[in-house]
Amino acid sequence: MSLSSAWMRARAAVLFVAPLLGACEGPSAEATFAGAAPSSDTYPPVGTALEIRCGTLDCHGSSARNLRLYGINGVRLDPLGITGDQSTTAEELLASYASVISIQPEVLAKIVADGGQRPERWLLITKGRGTEGHKGETRMVEGDDTDRCITSWLLGAVDVPRCEAAALLLPPGGDEF
Repeated sequence: MSLSSAWMRARAAVLFVAPLLGACEGPSAEATFAGAAPSSDTYPPVGTALEIRCGTLDCHGSSARNLRLYGINGVRLDPLGITGDQSTTAEELLASYASVISIQPEVLAKIVADGGQRPERWLLITKGRGTEGHKGETRMVEGDDTDRCITSWLLGAVDVPRCEAAALLLPPGGDEF
């Protein structure tokens, strides 16, 4: 099964099952931010770049973080999943998407409404760029592959080649970590 068909099946399953499981928790992230967040359909290349940059067990790949990035390098969505074993699933990408869009949703909605302009208003950008205190230090530099990947998603036109380059695990500036 291709990733796109797995993504669509996972998205449909989560959107169908989530309200049933979390009836007392309020609406799903998808329902809450519909139209106010970048599309989940365009998230997979962005999610892959974020997972590589920020999703290890000692960072946002931990269940102890407010921003949680699920996948092969960190916490797995399946409680029986093993870090480092098997690729990130479509379900994990969707769970990471829900986590990402829940960071300052009002600010994110304004950025999206403004056509992706002034993304530095969003905490994910300021912490990633190191312009605000961040335990993980600078994870991207304005205009580099990771930055362009995320900001292009906010614009509504994901720059997939930049996301793919960002997923190669080179630090900001291209030097080794």
